Amino acid sequence: MNLVREDQAREKWCPFSLAVARLEGGEVATGNRNVDDGSPFGGTHCLGPKCMCWHADINSPDMGYCGLSVKAI
Repeated sequence: MNLVREDQAREKWCPFSLAVARLEGGEVATGNRNVDDGSPFGGTHCLGPKCMCWHADINSPDMGYCGLSVKAI
């Protein structure tokens, strides 16, 4: 488990985040790859505390981790 600040988490790509975009010609497309080159799918980052998988650290509330990154026991 890696504790990160909320602002750091929002810079990480999330495999469950989904972006919807209207392309040229009116087609609608979805994607989840974090492409920061101006593509319509650039907003697929971690939501931090707004995500149901986020676990805040008890000792430092502005720190936390993604519950999906924890190995099941």
